Amino acid sequence: MKANIRTISSLLGLIILLSLPGSLKGQTTGAIFKVVPNAKSALSVSEFSTYTDINKDPIKEKALINIIGLEQALQKSMVSVSLKGGNYTLKTARFSNTGEESFNFKGSFTDAMGELYLYQTNGYLYGNIHIDSLAYQIEPINKK
Repeated sequence: MKANIRTISSLLGLIILLSLPGSLKGQTTGAIFKVVPNAKSALSVSEFSTYTDINKDPIKEKALINIIGLEQALQKSMVSVSLKGGNYTLKTARFSNTGEESFNFKGSFTDAMGELYLYQTNGYLYGNIHIDSLAYQIEPINKK
């Protein structure tokens, strides 16, 4: 499945919950990830098929996120991530631009145990979020 996701070229990111059941809720203005409410209208037929295939794994929960403007948002001194109904503030530990459409980011949460690690290469976003007892994996569906 990972190979199929990487070969799809276009516009969105995917966030997958790897630990506890529940859902991503409540997007706030300062949040760096914005959940796309209607995945079917935002994805091509093949992208949507890949996206829906993830539902077959009972331990995973997913949300389609829009990552447009993410690099600029991460360069601010304080940003937040909305997860499981909570809004968690991040402080940048390291941000480096590694080329066109490429960067690395590492941040830690100010009000919870954990960190966020993101890397974008050739416009495709990957990463991990660890916060308290939750673990999230970020994989691309396309470039937006």
